[in-house]
Amino acid sequence: MKWAIAALIILGVLAALFAGILVSALRFNSPASTNSSIDADVVLVTKSLPAMSVVTSSHVRKDTASKDKLPEGYLSSPAQAVGRVLAVPVVEGQVLTHYCFVTEGTAAQVAASLPDGMRAFSVALSGSAITGGLLYPGCVVDVLATFNLPRSERGEAVSTTLLRGIQVLAVQNVSVVSQVSDADGKLSAVPTRTATGHQTVTLMVDSKQAEALQLAVAYGKISLAMRNPLDKSPVDTEATVLSQGRLAKLGSALNPSDLAAQGEKDQLTEDPLETNAALPAKKPSWSMTVIRGREVKEQDLDIPK
Repeated sequence: MKWAIAALIILGVLAALFAGILVSALRFNSPASTNSSIDADVVLVTKSLPAMSVVTSSHVRKDTASKDKLPEGYLSSPAQAVGRVLAVPVVEGQVLTHYCFVTEGTAAQVAASLPDGMRAFSVALSGSAITGGLLYPGCVVDVLATFNLPRSERGEAVSTTLLRGIQVLAVQNVSVVSQVSDADGKLSAVPTRTATGHQTVTLMVDSKQAEALQLAVAYGKISLAMRNPLDKSPVDTEATVLSQGRLAKLGSALNPSDLAAQGEKDQLTEDPLETNAALPAKKPSWSMTVIRGREVKEQDLDIPK
């Protein structure tokens, strides 16, 4: 009888031992245990960066960490972070996620992509003022400005090339950072027109160019002429004047034939010697047209010796 009881006790101990081993094996092979033991590639920040910073290869490094300790949406390759714009500040050693960056193609990404000292200036233009709708984000244009010259001896209007070689950042709702479809390589969005047929064009200019554009928009009319981005040839800077239905350069706005006729008339009515003796020597001067709102007047400035 004693041997039977001892055998039962030994069998019970062995059964308990095997049950413990079985439970441990099941726990080890469970999904939670498997995930906690697997390491994943992550992207860490090498230095603290403020928001709106553009991430470069020197700002990130690759490392590994347990998957159960990683935040949702973590990046697994530095290539996923380089060139993107931070939407929030990050600190050294932080794991980068997709939520750390601004949405692709937004205005925030355009602002972050501006070089130091440059500005984004938007103007609303009619279809006839933007080369028939051929403009596209990234193209290069010249900005032409036209001003009326009421009650001016120079003419009725003047047109000049205000800015040269200006890059277009956006046309209406499509910018240089707009997303591109992988299927056909086309933009995921197309420029749309307003009800009046106007389009908003955003140009990349410096602060002084922005001031000149503001004056041209407020007191005149501007239009854009698209040019070859590789064209570096010089442009004639002299303005063109509309005078009595004819176009002329600003420096030759007065008709030379009229001046010659007036000179011949003076020679017939006056003695050249007496005229030269009576007139004092004229100082060299520079004639200019001053436009203040609707007021236009001529002004001569003495040229220093």
